[in-house]
Amino acid sequence: QENIRVKILGDIYDPRVPLSLQKALCLLEEGTWSAAADVNDDTCFTVCIAINYGGRHDIVKASVNMAKQIIKGNLDPEKITESDFGAFLCTCGIPEPDLIVRTGGEKRISNFLLWDIAYSELFFTDVLWPDLNEKELNKILMWFGSRSRRFGGRKGQHEVEA
Repeated sequence: QENIRVKILGDIYDPRVPLSLQKALCLLEEGTWSAAADVNDDTCFTVCIAINYGGRHDIVKASVNMAKQIIKGNLDPEKITESDFGAFLCTCGIPEPDLIVRTGGEKRISNFLLWDIAYSELFFTDVLWPDLNEKELNKILMWFGSRSRRFGGRKGQHEVEA
């Protein structure tokens, strides 16, 4: 109804996650995606909720699931692309983030979206998350707008203004 989809990131089927929460999260995700099925992706907003998520775990789980498809004969290991691998991650179907903001003075990624942030711009601030206000957000957005994004290329090659 409001063009909002919810995407759950993480291993919600881990036995440590209560069954009632597993069911509720599945219903939430399925309900919002089916409700937004007829909506143009350009007008739909996706909210990601990370529960029991770890980037390394996601990569390992994707690798295991991909290996199962290879064993079944559904995938040729000689023809696997980055895109093929990405389809096995829990983040499949959502765009890679353009900007990651790490609050609280930490200067590390902390196992967050390890595959997906290869070309993300990283902004580190000492401001704590609850204190992130409009002024600080504008500062971050101005910084991001000044970046020259090359997506792995050299200056002048594959360059996109943020």
